[in-house]
Amino acid sequence: MSGLVIRKNLFPSPLFSHYRKSNEATTDIEVADGVLTVNGTDPSRSYVEWRTIRGLEPGARMVFRCRCEPVGEWPQSGVVVWLYRTDWGTVGSITVSQIADGVAFCEFSAPADGVVGVRFAAMNGTRFSEPLLEAKATFDQSLPFFYHGTMPMA
Repeated sequence: MSGLVIRKNLFPSPLFSHYRKSNEATTDIEVADGVLTVNGTDPSRSYVEWRTIRGLEPGARMVFRCRCEPVGEWPQSGVVVWLYRTDWGTVGSITVSQIADGVAFCEFSAPADGVVGVRFAAMNGTRFSEPLLEAKATFDQSLPFFYHGTMPMA
């Protein structure tokens, strides 16, 4: 079958099993049914270090996508998702204004060491779900995708 595009989400599962709070005193986290809810009282310091992605092909064009929905009143501007290198330099971000109908995505180039970290901001309360990291060449929202290692056999 030529021309078949197989989409592969590079995350191993939709579950938010790996995360670290930025500040115990100002950040609250709840995980249920594949949804990570982050609440915080300090907008500049309430966030979750979710996952470090390793083994990306240096320079490869990638797409990060997720659902982001406010729990509380969001500010008019600000970064909701931050993708960063090991030296803390930004490789991509999703701002409040880039979220449409609860879905947000950004394109980025994988850094030279192939490592990218993902941080979710509380923004007065945010629900995150359906994380997707995919090569830009296969990114097509109209096609289904499978989490890495879960593609069904024919």
